Amino acid sequence: MQNRLISRLSLFLIACFVGFVIMYLYRFFVGIIPFAFSAPEMWNTHWMVDKGVEIPMYWRIVFFAMWMFTVIATALMGCCAIWVVNLIRKGVYFERRTIWGLGLLGLFGVLSGIGKIVGASFEPWVITRFNGAETQRDIYFWYSSADIGVTLIGASVVLLAWVLRVAVLTDLENKEFV
Repeated sequence: MQNRLISRLSLFLIACFVGFVIMYLYRFFVGIIPFAFSAPEMWNTHWMVDKGVEIPMYWRIVFFAMWMFTVIATALMGCCAIWVVNLIRKGVYFERRTIWGLGLLGLFGVLSGIGKIVGASFEPWVITRFNGAETQRDIYFWYSSADIGVTLIGASVVLLAWVLRVAVLTDLENKEFV
């Protein structure tokens, strides 16, 4: 009964994570690619950009690359979650690959949260870099409680994976003595 419930809940979570990864990547590429490359006139309608300012292509590439780090980390975090939940669905609980997947899940969560905080701190500066002096913004620390939460939860998952790894190694050592 427990295994069937775990399997069903795992399938539901896998479907949710697949949907999340697809929608996350879709929303990013639909929003950022036109803004950075195919529709540069979108910069002229941005509320932070002065009228008539031309943003050079290399600076739009900087903007795109700045956010790619966070997008890749978040997508990999979602893929690791799919992998770990699928292993749990198969009944692989305390094995090396499940623990390794949990560690990667947490690591990508930390990188995603930090990337979002850093990206959001630099974004106003990048967008207003070519404005006049009176409307140009500086780099400043900006954060959202959700970004801090993702970072802290990611760090907690890394710690959990570390503890599970130690527990599995201790169990193996104890089995060798018996």
